[in-house]
Amino acid sequence: MTLAAMAACLAFIVYAGTRIYGTIGPSRGAVAADGSLYLASHGKLHVFGTDGIRRQSIDLAAIGAPPRPSDFDLHRDGRVVLVDPDNPELARCKLPAGPCERVPVSIASLPAQEVLPLNAAKIFVDDAGGRYFISDNTGYRVLATTQDGRTLSATQPLVVRHPNRIALVAPDRLEVVDTDRSRIVTFEVSDKGVGNMVGERSTRSRLSRPGRFLPFDAERLPDGSTAVLVAANGMKNADLVIFDPQGRPSTRADLGADSDPFDVVVWRDRLWVADAMNYRFVSLGYDASVAAPLEDTQFLAELEEERRGPELWKERRHAAQFVLVGIPLLGALLIWRLGDPGGTQPSPAPSRPAPHGSGAVQWMTPRPAFLRRMTIVWQAASWLALLAMVLLIARAIMQLPVFTWSGIRTFLPMLGTTFFVALMIFVTYRLVPRTFAGMKLGTSPGALHYELPRPPFSLRQGSVPWEQVYFDGKRRMLVGDNLLLLWQPLGGAVFEESELKAAVLDRIPAANVVDAGRFMRLAWPALRKPILLAVGMALVLALLQFAFRARLL
Repeated sequence: MTLAAMAACLAFIVYAGTRIYGTIGPSRGAVAADGSLYLASHGKLHVFGTDGIRRQSIDLAAIGAPPRPSDFDLHRDGRVVLVDPDNPELARCKLPAGPCERVPVSIASLPAQEVLPLNAAKIFVDDAGGRYFISDNTGYRVLATTQDGRTLSATQPLVVRHPNRIALVAPDRLEVVDTDRSRIVTFEVSDKGVGNMVGERSTRSRLSRPGRFLPFDAERLPDGSTAVLVAANGMKNADLVIFDPQGRPSTRADLGADSDPFDVVVWRDRLWVADAMNYRFVSLGYDASVAAPLEDTQFLAELEEERRGPELWKERRHAAQFVLVGIPLLGALLIWRLGDPGGTQPSPAPSRPAPHGSGAVQWMTPRPAFLRRMTIVWQAASWLALLAMVLLIARAIMQLPVFTWSGIRTFLPMLGTTFFVALMIFVTYRLVPRTFAGMKLGTSPGALHYELPRPPFSLRQGSVPWEQVYFDGKRRMLVGDNLLLLWQPLGGAVFEESELKAAVLDRIPAANVVDAGRFMRLAWPALRKPILLAVGMALVLALLQFAFRARLL
């Protein structure tokens, strides 16, 4: 019931995310040749005149265009070209009523590409050259294509890493924001397409708030300065930093602590910043000072109305997060209060004759207090591990920029692994305490007999002559090739000390009571396999981490 309730909470968190990010606010603006502004926001393309009043509102889905495009740009004849975030293609539409034609392009795509919306590719329409320039974010390259999608040229992969905003700043010069390397690079352009890189300038700045080092959008100002949006990890909460014509940072705009800008555009002699998550469209002067807001009060009221729905679902999602944390704790409390109807101790095993020496075996079992403590420890550890996994998955899901069911499919392997691990935790929760309860030491005149736990499922059984039993004089005993801790940090003494001394310790030959150094040398064969296994796992994890960071996997 606890696991089912946790799964229901996770499902609700995912559903709430689809409602929160089903649409987003202003995300991209582009200025037409006549000075009007085209603004993508909440599933529509809004057209504003030079007086700041909205002239049109075009439903993108209704004309067959992606409602949440990665980017768009305008042809001089009024057509709009939108980048589909889910497929390697463009949508070229006549406005205001369509139709839209699909133009396949050779950009890299990933399964469930919408997990990375507004970050898959950027486009610049070159009407004079009859070309499109595209920053292939996933493929780490810049493309020049014909207007029917045929590739003219492409930069070598990894010359830029996660390229973003792209613009033709001169007939033979193309500027690209190279996000991972914190710079803006310049490529030469010819009739053949994109050529070699001929310049670069850094976008790192002490003016940015701590952690902001990932540029993704840049806009040239009339005086030659450049306004750059520089984001923190996760491409969130960016700063707007203005660099002078020499490339030196000159000022930073204060967009507010909760700002999450997506785009900056120059329009009507001002900078306009689109903040999609907060449903804001902010106006700034070229000196980064706050300027007059948009004149269309009806549009601003519409943005506020669109924002209220996601805010309500955010509150519901936060409530589900608290419930998700509380459910495992409540489940553990109920199990503790109700008790374990199956019990934690197995029925006593029958005594067996000793293979060494002669005489009956006298068995000794762990202290009841030790078993109670270890049961509590293992059960608590099981619940904490399960809770940690659930919280990690919830955190990963909630960090998705946009929630869609096809995007959530990316996490299905993780969810399957989590289910398997949760099942193993449940089995461990039930069986490990019973395994400890089955621990025994037996003595006979010629040998020490043992049944030792091999977590989580089995016992190791056997016997060794007393000449092969070693004791370090404190807490550890070596029984053949088995290392036995007579005192556990969380459980205390395993056996009653007086009984252990009389039945076992006093029978160990005096020569076998050794110091800690010799004991560890003798115990090395017993420790070698688990140590080598741990080292091997650490090396594998380190190599996997390196491979992912280097993008080899």
